[in-house]
Amino acid sequence: MQYFYRSAHDPIIHAVIRTDGRIDPVRLGEAFLLSCKTVPVISCSFSVRGGKPCWKPQTYDRNAFLELVTPETDENAAEERFLTSTIDIARGPQVKAGMIREQGGDTLCVLMNHMITDGGGFKEYLYLV
Repeated sequence: MQYFYRSAHDPIIHAVIRTDGRIDPVRLGEAFLLSCKTVPVISCSFSVRGGKPCWKPQTYDRNAFLELVTPETDENAAEERFLTSTIDIARGPQVKAGMIREQGGDTLCVLMNHMITDGGGFKEYLYLV
């Protein structure tokens, strides 16, 4: 149903995680990549050909999941800009994260296609990563 609703709203689930320390972007990218073994649909693209929707497995590297977001003027603007971006479901992956390096600690913004899961599943996925 989320696929059909996309003309009315972008079916993306959002999360913001603030830390008082530093996130290692290489390890985090690896964690997202490894999560594809547990949740394979994360590494798929969505296709509707001939009226038959399907998930098509794709191959990504760790950089496909994580973007280092540079704040232009302030961290709040960078956070808002990333959170209002979207996921290209036809290209995948179905989750993407933006890491904003701030003075007091790092902020991680995560977007996931709502076609994958609901809010409870998203929370479980974030714990997995």
